[in-house]
Amino acid sequence: MEKKIDYKELYEVQDKVLEIVFSLENSFYLTGGTALHRFHYNYRYSDDLDFFAPNDELYSEYLKQIYDKFESEKIRCDKLVQSRDFSRMKIADTLQIDFVNDRVYRDGNSIIKNGFRIDNINNILTNKITAIMSRDEEKDFFDLFCIAFNESFDWTQILESANKKSNFQPEILIYRIKSFPLDWLDKIKRTKNKLVITQKSVEKMCEDIKEGRENGLEIK
Repeated sequence: MEKKIDYKELYEVQDKVLEIVFSLENSFYLTGGTALHRFHYNYRYSDDLDFFAPNDELYSEYLKQIYDKFESEKIRCDKLVQSRDFSRMKIADTLQIDFVNDRVYRDGNSIIKNGFRIDNINNILTNKITAIMSRDEEKDFFDLFCIAFNESFDWTQILESANKKSNFQPEILIYRIKSFPLDWLDKIKRTKNKLVITQKSVEKMCEDIKEGRENGLEIK
């Protein structure tokens, strides 16, 4: 049986880590589901923190400074994975944090929210698209529609940006979206904010992608 997560407690740990990371001199920004749902929207709970640095030669030095700060603050930090451009840590047995030295194209710049560097919507969107192309996870599909329901964008431009990260054909993306089982979304840990994704929504998104149109799902 999956252990129930106390999100009030987990988010307090997240906040402490965010304060530490962004109190130091580095180029990291928060991206992924936590950036999307704690700083842009609030449709689902997100368990982990994903910090990216934009192809920075000082990446390893930044990591050492952060780890030293955890030690000085007496925060338990277990190093799970360590490689040249990727590091995974576990904080206090509750919070997983990933640090990535990102060497691929990035769409746009960070924004500042609550004193933290947060990834912009377009870059999160293009990352979600490339994730959908390579894995089957309900959170990626859910987040794709969260953005589509809330933002104005042009699919041709978004796919051009996504292809600078990972080359793929729009037809394959359409197939991936159409073939995703909607009942998998029942596994999403949702907040009280309602978001309804239907087969009609899926068909509309796929039509817009195929025709290279403006996003037609935005709720105005």
